[in-house]
Amino acid sequence: MSKITEIADVAPRDVYRKLDFIYDKVREFTYRREGALRDVDWERYGRRFATDSQTLTLNWPNRKKRASVAVQHLCAAHANSGFIVFGHLQFDPAGDMAQIEEGMAAKWGSGEGPLLETPWTPLDRFRVQEIPR
Repeated sequence: MSKITEIADVAPRDVYRKLDFIYDKVREFTYRREGALRDVDWERYGRRFATDSQTLTLNWPNRKKRASVAVQHLCAAHANSGFIVFGHLQFDPAGDMAQIEEGMAAKWGSGEGPLLETPWTPLDRFRVQEIPR
């Protein structure tokens, strides 16, 4: 933030005000756009949806261990309108890396089955949140 204020020669207060303004506009747009989804005539526009998956490489958010982490991003869109119905990172921030690495070392190649005892899908963690008016 200090570099932005230095380069643009503005006070931090002004930058934060502009960020708040943009945040509010994005929320308003999202609320209107997602609200319109409730009124869609599926018979008219079709019921086809397309799904896609990308592998994103992110920096691990830990100062002690710097490493790139590959996560899957899953997305579904209405095929005719392009409206994004959901997007999800297949990543569990509550996971304990040491425990996961230990489990992988113990079970990798042993034929014991999946590494996770209770595998989850992206939809298990996806929840629609309504934006208040």
